Amino acid sequence: MYSWNLQVQSDSCDPFVYPRLGKVGTVRLELLISGFIIDDLFNREYTIFAQHLKDRAMTLFLLKYAHVYSVCIIE
Repeated sequence: MYSWNLQVQSDSCDPFVYPRLGKVGTVRLELLISGFIIDDLFNREYTIFAQHLKDRAMTLFLLKYAHVYSVCIIE
């Protein structure tokens, strides 16, 4: 199983109005819909730990959502 630490950037001028879940919750929901297993690490850095069986799954997710939600992989 492959794993990644993701950080959601919090911008004051986000182009979207996020639902009650907030930006991190919205990214978490998109990851779950995309087939990822999530380990919640909600803290001040907005970190999400995601796992998937295929290594290319994160590449596809980032191509689709990295710019929209300001998501990046942290090491």
